[in-house]
Amino acid sequence: MREHGGQILVESEGLGRGSRFTVRIPHAVVHPRAATAPLPVLRPDPKDARRVLIADDNRDAAELMQALLEHRGHDVRVTFDGASALRASEAFRPEFVFLDIGLPDMNGFEVARRMRQLPGCATIPIVAVSGYAREEDRARAMRSGFSGHLAKPVSPESITTILSGQWAKEA
Repeated sequence: MREHGGQILVESEGLGRGSRFTVRIPHAVVHPRAATAPLPVLRPDPKDARRVLIADDNRDAAELMQALLEHRGHDVRVTFDGASALRASEAFRPEFVFLDIGLPDMNGFEVARRMRQLPGCATIPIVAVSGYAREEDRARAMRSGFSGHLAKPVSPESITTILSGQWAKEA
C-alpha cells in the first residue's frame, strides 16, 4: 500500500467493541485527452512475425495483449492456467512466451521451470508478466528460468520492444 502512496489504519476500543478499518488511497486527477486518430495497422515483414504464447488468468489482460499482437501480425495463442500453457507450448511451439506468475493451478515459476524442459523451449524468451514487481520478485523470476520480467500493467511499447529483440533481461 505504501508503494502506491496509500495507508491502512486499524482502530478498536477493545475486545468485543468492534473495529474500524480505514483505507486511504491517493486521488488521481485525470485530464480528458483530445481525440486521437485510430492506430495504424502495423503489419511486420512476415519474417518478423512470431509465434507468441500468452498465459494469464486475467482474461481481459490476456485478450487485450492478444489483440495487440495479432494487430501487429503475430500468431498468438492464449491460455488461462499453467497446465494449458504447458500443453500449448508442446503443440504450438512458441517463439516467445508472456507468462503470468500468479496462475490458479500452478504458479508461473513452476510453469517456466517445466516449460524449459520441453523440446524447443529451452532457450526461447519466457517473460514474466506480473503484479509482483519488487526487485526480489524480478530476481526470483530470473532464477526460475524466466528471460525477463514485466510489471503489470504492461505497456504496448514494452511488448513491442521484447518481440523486436531489443530488450534487457530485466525489462
